[in-house]
Amino acid sequence: VPVIGGGGLRPKPAPDIFLKACDYLNLPGDQCLILEDTDKGVRAARAAGIPFGVIHSPFYPDFNPADAVQKFPTLQAFYNFLTR
Repeated sequence: VPVIGGGGLRPKPAPDIFLKACDYLNLPGDQCLILEDTDKGVRAARAAGIPFGVIHSPFYPDFNPADAVQKFPTLQAFYNFLTR
């Protein structure tokens, strides 16, 4: 069952969707990694206390949070990270 916005979950930057996903997976947040491409998502990850990585989006060229645990220039780079 995917965890998606709506259904009583507050929208980002509230951490609800990330906390719900952790509950669904039965994992603590420190064993998860959020991949985000927007400031609202990063603020939600921070509020949830879950580590996050960021992926470059051409829509937000200056998006570069210093506290990201990993930064990816493309989805392919993220895929390579996961499969290495």
